[in-house]
Amino acid sequence: MDFDLPSELVMLKETVSRFVNDELIPIEMESMDGPDLKPDVRLRLERKAKDLGLWLLDVPEEYGGQGLSLLGMAAVWVIYLKPLGAHLRQRKEGITKDLAAAEEARQEAVKLRAAACPETEPAGSNNWPGQ
Repeated sequence: MDFDLPSELVMLKETVSRFVNDELIPIEMESMDGPDLKPDVRLRLERKAKDLGLWLLDVPEEYGGQGLSLLGMAAVWVIYLKPLGAHLRQRKEGITKDLAAAEEARQEAVKLRAAACPETEPAGSNNWPGQ
């Protein structure tokens, strides 16, 4: 049994990989306007994707798309998701560091509070005089 991708899909993967590496990754930090792509970036990327034959990959040919099979789409998505995986790993590392810093700050606040408000009785009832 042959598990190699057909030559057309190998070429498509190479094209998608070049598109992701050359066009998407270099602009990912400045391409967004809130949750949306900036309009000029969207137009440029759409034009480039159309020129490369990467437009409407999963849309049937009778509707103007490429009619790519599920195997083809899987091969393409593996490449599209690589930068996302790297981004998510970096984000996870950042969140982990943020959580560690927050816990350290919380522990420091607890220590400062304990130093500012010492217990007045050994049993720890913390009753203030006159109460």
